[in-house]
Amino acid sequence: MASATYARPWARGPIAEVLAGVGALETLLTGLVERLESYRVFSDRLIRSSTQVLDVARRLDEVVAGAQVASETVADTVPVLSNVARVMATPTGTAMGTLERLVPRLAARRSY
Repeated sequence: MASATYARPWARGPIAEVLAGVGALETLLTGLVERLESYRVFSDRLIRSSTQVLDVARRLDEVVAGAQVASETVADTVPVLSNVARVMATPTGTAMGTLERLVPRLAARRSY
């Protein structure tokens, strides 16, 4: 932005007030632009991170599903394995579902 205060530092009266107001506005806008840039950087990082976490959650969900199948074969002799695999399915499934909704929403918000 062009700085109005330096364009006419000798100005007096109403024009000086206008120039001072423009200078104050420029300062405020510069601060807001810097804040928006920091939000953009944060948004980029959040999208990247959430995409990576979703990938990990999907793999974990596959592992839990495999553990459920495998633990069923020994459920009669080691019932705790079946129970752990069953109990883990709920939070991993919930996390994955939440992340699957979150990632596209973040990307959509980022496109504005």
